[in-house]
Amino acid sequence: SLYSNAGYNILGSTIKEVSREDYARYVHRYILSPLGMTNSGFAMDRLRKRTKIYAYGKEFKEYELRDIASGGLYMDINDFTKYAMALLSAYRGEPSKVIGQKTIREMFSLQNAGIPLETNKKGLGWFMFKNDSTFAMYHAGSAGFAHSKLLLLPSKNAAVVVMTNTAEGGHAAEEFCFNLLPRFGLSITDLFPAPITGTIHQLQHIVSLPDSVLEKHAGNYGESGSYSAIRLKDHYLELRNGDNQYLLKPLTANEFAPYRIHGKDTVEAKDNSRYFFKDIKGYHVLIQRIGQREYNRGYRMDPVDTALLRKKIGLYEHFGYQMLIGDSKFKSIEIYLSNDGVLMCRLKTMGSSSEIPLDMFDQDCALTCGLNSGFGGFNVHFKQDGKYRIIDFAGITFRKEID
Repeated sequence: SLYSNAGYNILGSTIKEVSREDYARYVHRYILSPLGMTNSGFAMDRLRKRTKIYAYGKEFKEYELRDIASGGLYMDINDFTKYAMALLSAYRGEPSKVIGQKTIREMFSLQNAGIPLETNKKGLGWFMFKNDSTFAMYHAGSAGFAHSKLLLLPSKNAAVVVMTNTAEGGHAAEEFCFNLLPRFGLSITDLFPAPITGTIHQLQHIVSLPDSVLEKHAGNYGESGSYSAIRLKDHYLELRNGDNQYLLKPLTANEFAPYRIHGKDTVEAKDNSRYFFKDIKGYHVLIQRIGQREYNRGYRMDPVDTALLRKKIGLYEHFGYQMLIGDSKFKSIEIYLSNDGVLMCRLKTMGSSSEIPLDMFDQDCALTCGLNSGFGGFNVHFKQDGKYRIIDFAGITFRKEID
């Protein structure tokens, strides 16, 4: 993966093994000190001048991220600016104590042009806005209710550095950065890859297909926050996702025009939207396209053996340690079967609830559904320990007593 917290943690461990030096000490020696970033460090460094953070109108206790490669580095706005200037300077080819021009130009080049189902353009460790004329690199970080944003425009020798210390500040800071893009010849749409679904056909080109062809697309398609149930009905495909219901009329064997169903008889054409079915690396994937933007609507899951899953159904309460605070702390997981036979996970935090389909790959292991977003791709393991049934959800543990 070009962007993965787990991947960067492995990279940090590799640095430690190869250098025979603690990761945090290595970063101090080879990055922070050479750049004069004297007000930067990790949670264990006992940094002075730590800002207070606020949420919902009151002060909150600061949230400590440990010294791991995917997060945990703290700095003030002056040091953040030094870091941004050092990257721009190296990109221009000026002598650098921390990174060479060839390396940073590789980091700031498009890396995922040929990868299907990507949600945005990426360099190495950076999100990328890119068109035929120019480009910008972007990344963000957060710890609890503190947020940081960095937008770099190397060809303009410009950087936008934003830090906030409120729960509401993260969205405002991102909006501030993105609103500046047009000044530099860019837009938010320059973040999105070119469509992989090809030509869009007009509604007057609706065709008739045999039921046997349509049936090949039937099934349940899981994404990170829901699923779409697609069934053959009256020589068309019907798509249901929550309260939304569509009739899919074929334009080709793999392209369909959606008609919104209202009540029993009324259908409304969605002129600017299409659904495509595409086989990608062994998965039958549902893609929604609106204009030039594509949305991954999940892949078709294998049917589950409901008899084997009955014992796993129920409410599991969190127990043990979790490195989260406030509203983001996990509270419980409820496992249940939907009316369409999809194994679902209702994940509750102190402030929200998420409904996540589970794709079982054996009787005790599953992956959360979804492609490149939200809770997609997390490992879920079912275990039994004495009088408890246990769920390990991406390293966070929940349990319930055996009936």
